Amino acid sequence: ATGRPATVWQALLAYPVAHAEHWPAASGELAQRLEDMPQVLRFPADVMAMMNANYLGAAPVDAPAYAFP
Repeated sequence: ATGRPATVWQALLAYPVAHAEHWPAASGELAQRLEDMPQVLRFPADVMAMMNANYLGAAPVDAPAYAFP
């Protein structure tokens, strides 16, 4: 028991997103490591843009400041 009502929703940010778009470029070392990862574990910019728009229900450019800290 947590002391909170069962109706309270909880969320775990397993893959938090801090940038709506224009993500920082990966360093050379990080870029190489990302290339070595299976595609299913990567989140390319076009996929992230689609996910962000889907979560927000609108284009990220229209998102309030608190949507992407």
